Amino acid sequence: MAFRLNSACAALVGILAFSQQPASAASSLMGTIADVFRYPAVTPLPIFESIKPAILPGSPIFGVPDRSGAYVVDAGRIRTCDIPDPAPPFRRGTEGFSQRFVAAENIDELRSLFGLSEQDARSIDSYAVLLRNAVSLTAPADAVENNFASAMKDKSCAGTPPAVPRMVVRAIVADLDVEFRGRQPLPAGIADRLRAAGAQNLSYSGDRTNLKFSLAGRLVSLNVK
Repeated sequence: MAFRLNSACAALVGILAFSQQPASAASSLMGTIADVFRYPAVTPLPIFESIKPAILPGSPIFGVPDRSGAYVVDAGRIRTCDIPDPAPPFRRGTEGFSQRFVAAENIDELRSLFGLSEQDARSIDSYAVLLRNAVSLTAPADAVENNFASAMKDKSCAGTPPAVPRMVVRAIVADLDVEFRGRQPLPAGIADRLRAAGAQNLSYSGDRTNLKFSLAGRLVSLNVK
């Protein structure tokens, strides 16, 4: 299924409502995503169209924590099943946000999301994130249930007990613009690691203390029941 985040239709309906420094935002990017969208964030922000089988409303999904209060889903641990002839999802614009985070408080996040070494992460003073072009993929309740039932007819989708698949209700896909700021020139190796993680449009400031880049079409949040 082809999916373009920057579609003219999405632009016309005004998909982006920015929230500057939300009052309830957490001090990390993953926590802020979970707060803003009210569903767990997905690490390490995988490219949505690279996930196979595609994650759609009604997709059976394994590997999602079966507990309330979890605010992060590890994309490396989930498994989905193919839906034969799925009902096409609705694409609805949803809010974005712009926020800056303290790097020293989020070394593990910098390493897991962007593939940085600990030394690279500690060279960063702060990082700003503009989450934009956010689109919610959802479907009517009956279509979600039908998609799930259709996928579960394939015996290869059955989990190994006690694993039981959960059901995707909604997926949030967005673009992110990121800026790293350092007190000193940032290590040259950071750019190489970012490119390996799929970052685009990398640009250093003249004194190399700032590095900007973008992450396009990323799965940022999942609502699963």
